[in-house]
Amino acid sequence: MNKSEQGLNIIDFILFTPLIILFFINILIFTHLIHVSAFYSNLLSIINSALLMIGWIRMIYKDKTS
Repeated sequence: MNKSEQGLNIIDFILFTPLIILFFINILIFTHLIHVSAFYSNLLSIINSALLMIGWIRMIYKDKTS
């Protein structure tokens, strides 16, 4: 594994760890186990969607470069 691949793996870890955590927080919010205002619920959804889109773009980029 060269330096650039190692850097990509670190970025993927930094990217997907909050995505997984936010996903479970969103499940708790949508099942009303955690009560938050609509603003925070929408904000978490936007952040979750943005991280997911970045993850998809990175996966496509990895496929094209390999």
